[in-house]
Order: sequence, then structure tokens, then C-alpha cells
Amino acid sequence: MKKLKIFALLSSLFLSASVFGQNEQNIRLTVLEPVSETIDATALSALYNNLNQAVSLNEMNSYDVHNRFLMYSEVSVVDTQKSTTVPAVYIAQIEVTVYVLDNEQKIILAQETLSAKGTAAVEDKAVMKAVRSIKARDSKLKKVINIGRNKAAEILASETEYNDAPDVDDNGTPDVSWMKNFE
Repeated sequence: MKKLKIFALLSSLFLSASVFGQNEQNIRLTVLEPVSETIDATALSALYNNLNQAVSLNEMNSYDVHNRFLMYSEVSVVDTQKSTTVPAVYIAQIEVTVYVLDNEQKIILAQETLSAKGTAAVEDKAVMKAVRSIKARDSKLKKVINIGRNKAAEILASETEYNDAPDVDDNGTPDVSWMKNFE
């Protein structure tokens, strides 16, 4: 009888842990291509890959463009300087603002700005090195993903019905034009 009680207790704990973790396991984050007016496509592609890696490391990765939860990022070159040394070296400083969004409710769940520097003999390569210096295991990146996951779990727990088909434009990509309201 005592073994039966222990078994019942352990199975109820296991069942409650699996039900509790179920919402967080079902939360998936789709990384959108980073947006920048000044950085070339190769550097943006490298950043996109690093952001996807970061989301994968947190076990939330999804490539479904119809996903409700999105990671949107904006990249800007803050400063570029040419050193006075011989040979001349360019120093580029960038900022990447990362947003975790709920595209159904049109709200920002989490946001973080990451800064990075890169140096090279050519200005474009310095910018590329700065972009590549943002690593998937960056603690700020992990923090924004976890905050977004927790807020998404709260939203899903408070809703009675989950609609996983957010707004999509004619090309099949998520419509994040509502983000311009926050700038």
C-alpha cells in the first residue's frame, strides 16, 4: 500500500510538471531578417544566423512565418572612425535592438539593445566584424529571449483560445508594420 501511495504521488508530480511545462515548450519564436538601411546583406545574413542560433539554444526555434511570436531586430551603425596609426584601421560600433513580439496582439514582449565593435582595414569589414561579434550565447540575448518566453507563457495561460495565424502580407511574410508606431 505504501508503494502505491508513493507511486501515485510521483506520477501526480510528473504529470503536473509536464502539464506546467507544456505551454513553455509550445512557445516558438520565428526570427525575422534583421532590418538596416546602412549595413549590407551579407552582414545582416550573419546576424540572422546568430539570432537563429540563440533562439535554437533556448529551444524555441521556428521557421514558420505564420508564427505568433516573432523576433524582430534593427541594426544601425553608431560610429565609424579611422585610426591615426599606420596602417590605418577602421573601428565600427553598431547597435542591434532586438524585440520579441506578439504579432497577434501587436505588443512588444521584450526588447534589448546590444552594442558591438569591430576593427578592420576597410570600413565595411569593420562593420561585418562588429556584427559577427554578437554571439548566440550572449547573455543579453538570452535574457531578452527568456523574458519574451515568460511573457508569452503568461499571455497564453490567460487566453482561452490560441490563434496561431497572425497577420501576413501578400508575400507570406509577417506584417510588422505596426512596429513603426513605437519609434
